Amino acid sequence: MAKPPPCVDLIISSGIKKVVVGCIDPFEKVNVSGIKKLRENGIEVIENVSEYECIELNKRFLLII
Repeated sequence: MAKPPPCVDLIISSGIKKVVVGCIDPFEKVNVSGIKKLRENGIEVIENVSEYECIELNKRFLLII
């Protein structure tokens, strides 16, 4: 099964000006690279909004159970 590409490039190309991030991906290869790329392209990024709730909601995907 093919893995979908990161959404960062689509966000940048669509003209979105602000992104709110619920929690940081704990996978070290990608954990802040998307946020860095957004900021490098002039997009405001607000991090860790409702972090606990986001981790709980996504824990089976984040593999930090």
